[in-house]
Amino acid sequence: MTEDRLIVLKHMHGIRSDELWALDPVTGDTEWDVIVDPSDPVTTFNRPLVAGSKLFVTGTESPKNDTREGFVTVFDLESGELLARQKLPSASFMPPVVAASRLFVVCQEDILAFS
Repeated sequence: MTEDRLIVLKHMHGIRSDELWALDPVTGDTEWDVIVDPSDPVTTFNRPLVAGSKLFVTGTESPKNDTREGFVTVFDLESGELLARQKLPSASFMPPVVAASRLFVVCQEDILAFS
């Protein structure tokens, strides 16, 4: 939650979280939403992180041959516009963390830092 925006992550059937909503905390009105297309490989979002004017969300791709790949996705906090998506070396099931002006992402096999 920020001063003027509540970010909600929808979990579906306990196994898939594929929608993000930005709500006005006073009125409850939806300011923007992001709904992942079912054909999109990122099928699970982890808890989002707000840092400055950006919203960071790690995600995991559907299993392929018993392997999963991860992504970190960046959205504009004001509009919900997709700004960037970076593929990770392995799945990420943890939310990202910011420390010392760097974004840290924990994957199954690594801990990554982004400037």
